[in-house]
Amino acid sequence: MQRQPRAAPIFALAPSGTQQRLTPAMKKTAPKFLREHLLPAAAFFAVALGLSLMGWLDHLENLTLDKRTQWRVPYQLPADERLAVVGFGQPSLDHFGAWNTWHRFFHGRFSELMTTLKPSVVAWDILFVDRYPSEDPDFAKSIKDSGVNVILGAMRADHKGEGVSADDELAKASTLQPLSDVAGDRGKIRSADTALLPSSELAQVAKIGFVDTPPSALDGVRRVAPLVVRIGDKIFPTLSLQSLLVHWHIRSEQVQVLLGDAIILNGETIKRR
Repeated sequence: MQRQPRAAPIFALAPSGTQQRLTPAMKKTAPKFLREHLLPAAAFFAVALGLSLMGWLDHLENLTLDKRTQWRVPYQLPADERLAVVGFGQPSLDHFGAWNTWHRFFHGRFSELMTTLKPSVVAWDILFVDRYPSEDPDFAKSIKDSGVNVILGAMRADHKGEGVSADDELAKASTLQPLSDVAGDRGKIRSADTALLPSSELAQVAKIGFVDTPPSALDGVRRVAPLVVRIGDKIFPTLSLQSLLVHWHIRSEQVQVLLGDAIILNGETIKRR
C-alpha cells in the first residue's frame, strides 16, 4: 500500500522557549486578526493622512480653537493690575500721523516719563531696526537715563541678505544673549540664519526680545506666540519670555529650556516651571 506524503509540520516558539505545533484553528486566527484589527486601523490611518494633507483637519482645528478661546473669555480671571498695555490710539494717529512715521523723539520722551512710575520693565512690541542717526542717540540716551529696564523688539530675517548673524560684530556689541541650556530637537524651532535687530545705539542700551508670531498657512491668523526662536545655531527668548526674565532678574544662564515640555527658571529668588 502506497503511503501518502505528509505535510511538514509548522512550529512556533512558545513562551517557555519550547516548540509548539500550530493547529488548524490557530492558523485560521492570523487572517481573522488581520481582517478585524490591522486592516481597519490601516484604513483609518490612510483616511486621516489624506485629510491632513488636504488641510481639512488643520482648518477644523483652527475653527474649534477660535471658538474655545471665545467661550473662555467670560470665565477668565482679570488681568494682573500691575500690568499696563499702552497703545497708539486714534487721537494720536490723527495728531501725529501713522505711527511708523513718528520721530523717535516721542519714544524718548515716553521713556523719560517712565522714570516717574518706575515699572520693572517696559517692553516695546515695535521694531526699531532702521537706523536714524539724527534720532537714535536721543532715544538711546533717554532709555539709559530713565533707569528703567527696556526691551526692544527683534525678528527673524525672512529674506536672504537681510539682518545679521548671531556671531556678527553688531550682534556681539548688543545686549543679545543666547540661552545655552537647551535640550531637545532644535530643528523644530522656528528659525532663520540672520535676525533684524534694533539699530546699533538702541541695541546697546536695551534688552532684546524677538516678536515672531507665525501666521497660519490657511488663513493668516496668528494663533501661536513662541517663547524661543533660533538664529543660526543659537536660541534666543521672545519678547514675552524676555519680559519675565528682566522682571524677575533672571540671567540667561539660569534658564533651562526643555523643548516640547517646559521652560525652567532658576533665579536666586524665583523658581518657576
